[in-house]
Formats: sequence, structure tokens, C-alpha cells
Amino acid sequence: MQATIKARRNLNVDGLNFNRGVSNILMEATTMRLSNVNFPANSAIRLNSLKGAIDGRYPNFGSNISAAQQVGRVNFIKNVSSGGNVMNNRQTFDQFGNNIKIGKINRP
Repeated sequence: MQATIKARRNLNVDGLNFNRGVSNILMEATTMRLSNVNFPANSAIRLNSLKGAIDGRYPNFGSNISAAQQVGRVNFIKNVSSGGNVMNNRQTFDQFGNNIKIGKINRP
């Protein structure tokens, strides 16, 4: 099963729990702000934004990131997890987010 969620500009999600049966998840938006989202640990997850990943791999973490720095990025605001394991910094993302890839939107 696949889940696709797209927004042209902002995708603000607060409270989403994907079923373990969802094997592929694609989320795309110019700017993505995620709070209280649990991704299945064994699913392939692709999160695409205008500017893509920071340092080739990471989202922004936390609510202390300025709005200007959030624009065009994937932002893990609070309680974003994979398999119930919260990822709130680079260390926990490296530990639990191996199934999550952050990329750029393909727009002509």
C-alpha cells in the first residue's frame, strides 16, 4: 500500500499515524512542517521540499528554527517518529530515520 500527500506550498501536519501496512510514503510541498507524526519503521519514506535536505540528509529540528529558515525545507517541529522512536536531532535521525529520504521537488 502507498500513501501520497502533496501540497503546492505549505504542508502543515499535526497528528498523523501511518498504518504499518503502508510500505511507501511520499510527502511533497514547498515547505513541510510536521508535528506528532509517526512513520512505520519498515516503510520507505520520501519527504520532498523545494530546497531538499540540509547537509544532504537532514530536516530542520524543533520549533526554535526561524520561519525564514523553515521555508523550502522539511521541518520536524515536534514528536516526529519512525516506529515510535522520536527523531528530534541529527543523532536520533541517524539512529531511527534510515528509512527516510529527504529530497527536492521535481518541478520544471
